[in-house]
Amino acid sequence: MKKFGIVISIMVLFAVIGVASYFVFNKPVKQNEVEVNVTHSDCLGEDEVADFLTDKNYSIKYPKFPVTIYVTDKISGKERFHFQIDNVSTGYQSIEIHKCGVYVIRELPGDYKIELWQYNFAGGSKKILTMAEKDAEGKKILVYYSYEFRTDSLEEYSALVKIYSVKPLELAYTIYDIGTSKDIFVLPQSTIFKKNPELDGSLGLEAWTKSGGYFWGDIFAGAPRLGFVRIQRNTWKYDVLPAPGGTLGGTAFNPEYGYVTYNTGPGWIGIDIVTEQVHNEWRKAGKIVELYVYNLFTKEKNLLATSTEPSWNGKPQWLSNTELQYEMPNGEKKIYKINEK
Repeated sequence: MKKFGIVISIMVLFAVIGVASYFVFNKPVKQNEVEVNVTHSDCLGEDEVADFLTDKNYSIKYPKFPVTIYVTDKISGKERFHFQIDNVSTGYQSIEIHKCGVYVIRELPGDYKIELWQYNFAGGSKKILTMAEKDAEGKKILVYYSYEFRTDSLEEYSALVKIYSVKPLELAYTIYDIGTSKDIFVLPQSTIFKKNPELDGSLGLEAWTKSGGYFWGDIFAGAPRLGFVRIQRNTWKYDVLPAPGGTLGGTAFNPEYGYVTYNTGPGWIGIDIVTEQVHNEWRKAGKIVELYVYNLFTKEKNLLATSTEPSWNGKPQWLSNTELQYEMPNGEKKIYKINEK
């Protein structure tokens, strides 16, 4: 009887183990809601977008460091892939994300170097060019380009400002061929100023048109924007277009059709005490601030709104190629549509 009892106990034990095994090994595994791929193709899919986290302490889109690029589903927003890029420059506009690449300015440790790099979404990377580095003796910093760039939508060219000399300052717009690693077009500052001597300022970068057919740069003297330069792709013909007085950096600029906004207020002063003094003088005098939208080609301007408050600027921004949003003095938002096709 003892043997029989032991046998029964063993059979029960195996039965329990068998049932438990069935539930452990046959129960469906719960999938994570977000499935993150460990690999990705070189380019983004039609249903994907890529971006990076931003630092909430800044009003502009400034990256959170270290920089991680996240690829997400365009509709659901779920993450599909991510990768980190080290040693990204902390300068303004040091990252651009395109269909087949992430373009970043990197500050490399050790021997001082500032470089422009290209990363694809499969994890591959290559250096495009050196912007600055130490000389052979390691004593001086040699700066070849200003620390900004604009890559076209076709990802063939990067627009830069080349620095030939600091004293005296000699600059040039450069269109750099990413594939051949060569300057394909150079427009010296001196050439621009010979035709437009009133535009005595430095060269800055604005944007490529969405098709990549034109590149726009600006000519500035501190905060004021003196004019704009438009360069046509491949023909390399260019236009130099003076800006109306009152055009400041950060203006609502439309590269597709060549529109800018400006206002007739006291402008940017930069010193808080002086700014308040000037604003009080404007208030006492009852001066009017006018907000305009201006076509750089036709020189036609349209009045959008007015205010007696000198600090008001209307906060203009382009919502699309043809729709400009601005704020009235009472905070009401309005839309101005330009007549372009």
